Amino acid sequence: MRSSPARGNRCERAAPGLTGRRRNDLVFPGYEQDQWVALQDYQNAPWRETISLWAAFNRHLARVMAAIPESVRSRPRASHNLDEIAWRSVPATQPATLDYFMADYVEHLEHHLRQILGVGWEGTVITPAW
Repeated sequence: MRSSPARGNRCERAAPGLTGRRRNDLVFPGYEQDQWVALQDYQNAPWRETISLWAAFNRHLARVMAAIPESVRSRPRASHNLDEIAWRSVPATQPATLDYFMADYVEHLEHHLRQILGVGWEGTVITPAW
């Protein structure tokens, strides 16, 4: 795992889906990935438990994202820090949308799924062996 003050996988990264709809900006705090992982003790958690948590959390986020009105998702926000925290950053001088940030989150997850499962996993129903 890399240490980064801003980018990476974390629950707070998904918070825009929960809080971005009430905000006039898209400015969210970063975090230290290595410290987050160490504090959560993922390295000692059972693999099945970790995967179940990840899957349930992301299914929940998908429902939250789907419930956000298009007018909220597509509203440009001049004030954001997606140049620091998005996987595919947006220059600070360009407006950004919540829709972009949520899509960026999904693309980042897909990137990691390709790393784990290989190219071509898209559309495949993944059934755990347990």
